[in-house]
Amino acid sequence: MSVSRAYRSVALASALAAATFGLGAVTSAQAASVCGPSGYAAPIATTTSLSLARSVVEFGSADVATVKVSSGAGTPSGSVRLGVSDGSSYRLTLDRRGSARHELPRRLPAQRTYAVTASYDGRGSCQASGPVRKYVTVVRADTDVRGLEARDLRSGGHPTVTGRVRSDTGVTPDGEVRVTLTNGDLEKTRTADLRGGRFTVRFGRTHQGGTWKVRAAFLGTRDFQGSRGTTSFRVEG
Repeated sequence: MSVSRAYRSVALASALAAATFGLGAVTSAQAASVCGPSGYAAPIATTTSLSLARSVVEFGSADVATVKVSSGAGTPSGSVRLGVSDGSSYRLTLDRRGSARHELPRRLPAQRTYAVTASYDGRGSCQASGPVRKYVTVVRADTDVRGLEARDLRSGGHPTVTGRVRSDTGVTPDGEVRVTLTNGDLEKTRTADLRGGRFTVRFGRTHQGGTWKVRAAFLGTRDFQGSRGTTSFRVEG
C-alpha cells in the first residue's frame, strides 16, 4: 500500500470514530470522560438522587447524606451542592462512581424538621440536574443522671450532692438540675446549673437525724430530654 493510501485509510478511520463519538456512543474505556468538553457531543442528560442514612436523629448524633449523579451515557463527573435549611451548604466532588457523601451537622437544634437539598452543577456536555430534597427530623437526646453522691454527715453539717448528666449521643448537656432532700415531712430544694455536664449542690446546716432521700432531676432543654436519679445519706445525731 502506498503512503498516500495508508494516510487516507487512517484519516477515514479517524473520521468515522469521531462521527460515532459525536453521536453520543460511549465505550467503557471512554466512560471516565463522559463529561468531555462542552459541545464535543450532544448534551447528556443527568439525574441526581439523594438519600439520608436516617430520617429521624437525636440531637448530637451523626447522619450522612449520599448524593449520586447518573446518566444514560456513562458516569458523570464534577461537583454537587448539598444544603441544609439551617443555612449550612457544601460543595462536594463526585467520585469515580458518580457519588459523594457528607455528614450533616450534629448540632442542628432539636424539635425541628430540616430540608436537605442536592443538585448537580453540570460539567462539559453533562447537563445540570436537581435540586432534589429529603427531610430529617431532629429530636431531643436522651439523658441519664449518673454518679449521684451524697455523703453521710454529723448533725449540723452541710449536705452536699454531686453528680453528672450525660447524653446518649455523647454531647455534653447544659441546663439545670433540681436537687430535693426529704426526711419525713422535712424537704429542702435547690437548683444548680450544669458545668461541663456536672453539678454540685450544697445545702444549709441540717440537724434532723436519720436517713435523707435525695432526688436529682435534670430539667431538660430544647435539645435534651429530662432525667432523674436518686440516692440517700444519713445524718448522725
